[in-house]
Amino acid sequence: MTVTVPDEFCRLLDDDMQTDVGLRTHLAAHFYSLGKVSVGKAAEMAGMERRFFEQWLHEHGVDMPWQESDLEHEISYAKQLSYKTGK
Repeated sequence: MTVTVPDEFCRLLDDDMQTDVGLRTHLAAHFYSLGKVSVGKAAEMAGMERRFFEQWLHEHGVDMPWQESDLEHEISYAKQLSYKTGK
Protein backbone atom coordinates (compact mmCIF):
# COMPACT_ATOMS: atom_id res chain seq x y z
CA MET A 1 0.00 0.00 0.00
CA THR A 2 1.19 3.49 -0.73
CA VAL A 3 0.05 6.38 1.43
CA THR A 4 0.65 10.04 0.72
CA VAL A 5 1.33 12.02 3.88
CA PRO A 6 1.37 15.83 3.91
CA ASP A 7 4.74 17.45 4.59
CA GLU A 8 3.31 19.24 7.63
CA PHE A 9 2.55 15.91 9.25
CA CYS A 10 6.00 14.56 8.48
CA ARG A 11 7.62 17.58 10.13
CA LEU A 12 5.88 16.63 13.38
CA LEU A 13 8.00 13.50 13.68
CA ASP A 14 10.59 14.12 16.36
CA ASP A 15 13.28 12.06 14.67
CA ASP A 16 16.16 12.72 12.37
CA MET A 17 15.14 9.58 10.47
CA GLN A 18 14.12 9.70 6.87
CA THR A 19 10.41 10.45 6.71
CA ASP A 20 9.26 7.01 5.53
CA VAL A 21 11.41 5.22 8.10
CA GLY A 22 10.32 7.58 10.86
CA LEU A 23 6.66 7.21 9.97
CA ARG A 24 6.90 3.40 9.81
CA THR A 25 8.67 3.38 13.18
CA HIS A 26 6.05 5.59 14.82
CA LEU A 27 3.21 3.48 13.40
CA ALA A 28 4.85 0.24 14.51
CA ALA A 29 5.40 1.70 18.00
CA HIS A 30 1.77 2.76 18.15
CA PHE A 31 0.45 -0.68 17.23
CA TYR A 32 2.89 -2.27 19.66
CA SER A 33 1.81 0.02 22.52
CA LEU A 34 -1.82 -0.93 21.84
CA GLY A 35 -0.88 -4.61 22.11
CA LYS A 36 -1.82 -5.27 18.48
CA VAL A 37 1.61 -6.72 17.59
CA SER A 38 4.56 -8.16 19.48
CA VAL A 39 7.74 -6.15 19.87
CA GLY A 40 9.46 -8.44 17.37
CA LYS A 41 6.73 -7.93 14.77
CA ALA A 42 6.71 -4.18 15.40
CA ALA A 43 10.48 -4.05 14.91
CA GLU A 44 10.06 -5.95 11.64
CA MET A 45 7.32 -3.53 10.54
CA ALA A 46 9.63 -0.61 11.35
CA GLY A 47 12.44 -2.24 9.37
CA MET A 48 14.72 -2.29 12.43
CA GLU A 49 16.54 -4.94 14.40
CA ARG A 50 14.63 -5.74 17.57
CA ARG A 51 17.29 -4.38 19.92
CA PHE A 52 17.41 -1.04 18.07
CA PHE A 53 13.63 -0.83 18.02
CA GLU A 54 13.47 -1.51 21.76
CA GLN A 55 16.07 1.19 22.30
CA TRP A 56 14.00 3.60 20.16
CA LEU A 57 10.90 2.76 22.23
CA HIS A 58 12.77 3.48 25.44
CA GLU A 59 14.22 6.76 24.12
CA HIS A 60 10.75 7.91 23.06
CA GLY A 61 9.03 6.94 26.31
CA VAL A 62 6.82 4.29 24.73
CA ASP A 63 5.39 1.84 27.26
CA MET A 64 6.53 -1.67 26.53
CA PRO A 65 3.73 -4.09 27.45
CA TRP A 66 4.89 -7.68 27.57
CA GLN A 67 3.16 -10.31 25.50
CA GLU A 68 3.54 -14.07 25.65
CA SER A 69 5.58 -14.08 22.43
CA ASP A 70 7.98 -11.54 23.95
CA LEU A 71 8.48 -13.76 26.99
CA GLU A 72 9.11 -16.77 24.75
CA HIS A 73 11.73 -14.78 22.86
CA GLU A 74 13.46 -13.72 26.10
CA ILE A 75 13.50 -17.31 27.42
CA SER A 76 14.95 -18.57 24.15
CA TYR A 77 17.61 -15.84 24.21
CA ALA A 78 18.50 -16.64 27.84
CA LYS A 79 18.88 -20.33 26.95
CA GLN A 80 21.21 -19.41 24.08
CA LEU A 81 23.33 -17.28 26.40
CA SER A 82 23.52 -19.97 29.07
CA TYR A 83 24.49 -22.53 26.42
CA LYS A 84 27.30 -20.27 25.15
CA THR A 85 28.60 -19.55 28.65
CA GLY A 86 28.12 -23.10 29.91
CA LYS A 87 25.93 -22.02 32.86
